[in-house]
Amino acid sequence: MKLEVRVGRDVNLAVTERYRQFSNALELSRILEQFSFGRAVTKTVLFVALALVIFGLESFVAGGLSRTLHFAGFAGWCGERLGFGMDQFEIVDTHVHFWNPDALEYFWLTSDQPEFLRQAFLPDQLEPERLNAGVKYGVYVQVGHDPRENDWILEITKPHPWIRGIVGWLDLTATDLATQIEQAKKDSRFKGVRHLTHAIEDANWLRRKDVNAGLEILAANDLSLDLVLRPDQLELAFDVIAAHSNLSFILDHMGNPPFTGDYDRWQENFSRLATLPNLVCKISGLLTGFQGATDLELLRETIDFGFKHFRASRLMYGGDYPISALVAPYQRTLEIIRNAIEKLEEDDARGFWFDNAMRIYKLNTFQK
Repeated sequence: MKLEVRVGRDVNLAVTERYRQFSNALELSRILEQFSFGRAVTKTVLFVALALVIFGLESFVAGGLSRTLHFAGFAGWCGERLGFGMDQFEIVDTHVHFWNPDALEYFWLTSDQPEFLRQAFLPDQLEPERLNAGVKYGVYVQVGHDPRENDWILEITKPHPWIRGIVGWLDLTATDLATQIEQAKKDSRFKGVRHLTHAIEDANWLRRKDVNAGLEILAANDLSLDLVLRPDQLELAFDVIAAHSNLSFILDHMGNPPFTGDYDRWQENFSRLATLPNLVCKISGLLTGFQGATDLELLRETIDFGFKHFRASRLMYGGDYPISALVAPYQRTLEIIRNAIEKLEEDDARGFWFDNAMRIYKLNTFQK
């Protein structure tokens, strides 16, 4: 089965008039809920809103409200409040990006990138979608090698306490790395470091002595390292991760499985990486790995493979916004992954969506 998608910020979905009416009912019930207390009252509010739809009266009450919410979001919102379905679990999105080309430099954001990406993406823009998706916390992950990025993101996310963790960039080869870490950790949200390893021409960069010395400094300061890798870098990564057993590594995007390439080789290297106890993995950034339409069967197979080898206790959800918006809106991205893992046991699902991220990124150690 393939999922056809539209590229762009505004993904126009064909909806029926009844669909739009349910959206109005959702908006109405949300407004009324602000004045209610307890689940019983909330249920009453919800059923009143639905009754208005059934009798065609909602347009008189909520006709001027937003009609852009998806029915999947409506169903999930109902499930969360009525106490059934997977939406009962709180969600941490462990892979969120923001950027502003007018403020910082991004070496990869060149004219050959889609025009959609060559604009600023800031927390305020994501807020409505995040709320609709039911995401409670997020982890910002760096997007450049600009030394100003850490200060910039720590500042602009201060009004957004849902960003609970920051994975920033530090030059792992810098002679003053320990001093830079000390400065960054003055903000309790700074949890780890990432380097755009997949974009480095030097195939042996991870083997360099100065890089490995930097990894030891990260470990000594209780920081993690996010790894974003090309499939051909997975074998090298195994050796590096194994050599630094005292450092917590996080594999982004499942190591970027090549859906149109040597998938079998990726499976072999991925399963070998999973044997390393100091490595965990993000189910993130997968939708943009397909050429054209998303092959949902292959997506499910890939995610199942991840759960088979890393187990639920070492996996986390990541949305990869705004890059994911090239394929699907923020909430739809989450729903696609949710549908792919719908048969998870309750404890495993709670771990995947929330508990693992809180533990791995130490998101409870947070000061407002």
